[in-house]
Amino acid sequence: MKSILSTVVRAAFPLLGAALLSVAVTSCGDDPAAPQPTGNSTITVFHANPGFNQNVVVKRESQTLVTELPYGQPGAKVIIPNGNNTMKVFGTDGTELASAQLQADSAKSAWAIFAGTSNKREMFSVITTKKPISSGTAAVRVIQASESAPSIKVLVNEKNGLALAPGAIPYKSGSDFINVPVATTQQLIITNSSSNDSLLAIPVTLVAGKQYTAVVYGSTSGVGQYALSGAIVEDVQ
Repeated sequence: MKSILSTVVRAAFPLLGAALLSVAVTSCGDDPAAPQPTGNSTITVFHANPGFNQNVVVKRESQTLVTELPYGQPGAKVIIPNGNNTMKVFGTDGTELASAQLQADSAKSAWAIFAGTSNKREMFSVITTKKPISSGTAAVRVIQASESAPSIKVLVNEKNGLALAPGAIPYKSGSDFINVPVATTQQLIITNSSSNDSLLAIPVTLVAGKQYTAVVYGSTSGVGQYALSGAIVEDVQ
């Protein structure tokens, strides 16, 4: 009797193991897929490459978004689906110049920027969470889009004024949005984060309740419109 019981138990273990494996595989296969983003976002595309002094074409995947984007301000606003997008920039002759991934999200402000130099063409995205705007203020952030400029600090009105970021902002990066008082904010002072030398001043006229991006672009050795410059652009909220 004992021998028969032992045989039955041994025979049952492989079946039990197979059943457990089946349950495990089924459980893994039944995991719900990650939710996919829905809806659309309005983003800004900006031509900041002083070494490519021609208009460019901007595409999302194979979809043309902007047929002629000129160098410098104010950029162009386009609508793309939320989620991951491959942004591409082309010359008007159809030559692909650069590309970047952009994760669009309606709760965030996104820019896709064509930057670099004549020999180093690149595209990058800056995505920043939107924040509530307090009464009498505007939300402002800064993007460093000049390949030749050092990491920067940004201050309100003067070199010892309110800093828009706690630390340095390197190339291809941006600050968070900071609320600044519209009644007294007249300019943004851009300085070298290491030496504190002034690089440029960006005059601003802000409206309470609005959201803005200041972008630093151009070249430290450029002349005319290709010199180091700054623009202030109202964002879609």
